[in-house]
Amino acid sequence: MKIGIITYHHTTNFGATLQAYALSKFLNDEGFNAEIIDYRPKKAVVTYLRANYLNKQLLNNRKKVLKMNKFMEENISISKKRYSSNTHLSNVKYDLLITGSDEIWNIDSIRGFDKSYFLNFSNVPKLSYAASVGSLNSFGEKAHEISNLLKEFLVILARDKNTINLLEKECYTNSNLVLDPTFLISYPSAKKRIINSDYVLIYGELTQEEEEVIRESKNKFKIVSVGYFNKVADINFIDADPFDFLSLIKHAVKVYTNFYHGVLFSLNFSKQFKFLVRDNKTNKVYDILDRFNIMYEDTNIKSEKEIDYSKVNQLVLDGKRRSIELLKKNIEKVEQNEKDTFRNSL
Repeated sequence: MKIGIITYHHTTNFGATLQAYALSKFLNDEGFNAEIIDYRPKKAVVTYLRANYLNKQLLNNRKKVLKMNKFMEENISISKKRYSSNTHLSNVKYDLLITGSDEIWNIDSIRGFDKSYFLNFSNVPKLSYAASVGSLNSFGEKAHEISNLLKEFLVILARDKNTINLLEKECYTNSNLVLDPTFLISYPSAKKRIINSDYVLIYGELTQEEEEVIRESKNKFKIVSVGYFNKVADINFIDADPFDFLSLIKHAVKVYTNFYHGVLFSLNFSKQFKFLVRDNKTNKVYDILDRFNIMYEDTNIKSEKEIDYSKVNQLVLDGKRRSIELLKKNIEKVEQNEKDTFRNSL
């Protein structure tokens, strides 16, 4: 059985790239034949080009783009054919389609309302894994159409409670809560240490107030920034590849981040971290903190409290087991139906 995954993958964002890597790797490691469908809508491609090349970090960003492309080519199973529109996708040949993860159902994003992420281009069995609407609070006039699209899904596995609540409220659709796919696999490559001395890590851009707080760490540790230039940093590792990124988080004394996956990988590696609050990220970050019983206040940049991972790690493990069980159970159901159909045809 061949599985096609449609998600956000053609980007220099570490989180988007690694969630695509994690889901495809998990499925293939479990013995399924899965690949990412190389779907790159034109609007998104143009947006990424502008973001990477129309700024002062053009040369570093160019290196980062090349490293991301190399990472995908070497580590992610991707369809040989590239697709740029919903019409082109009608030619794909898979036995099962999975949409997710990431904010694929956030119709207020740069992609707008793209039915491709609701898998309208095929009649084969469909399911979502860790699909999210992000901070969206309404589908508006598209709610009825989205509701009809979701009726064709075998099961909907969602990444956060906001998504579950919105689907129930506006689409009258039930769904199950699962963890982001980055929790489903291990990362042995992260064991390799890039920086030998102790350091705190910044992942994201800083406000002046945040910079001042982090500057105080210079008395004890080096300050390293990954993915972005920060003047407070001793080392700016802008053109890191995803494996560099993972290693830098795993070996940091503490992580400062305004990114959702910066928080997730800190949790994954049991790292002390501080979440740099941003309105467009707060919803999903607070959702995952709630699920692991972590107080928001403890992750505030000015808080001196540390996370007790003796309790958090068990909750992560329980969430991982449940997520794997739900995903595998529904894929195996499709496999069994295929076998039954074949037997009946003999």
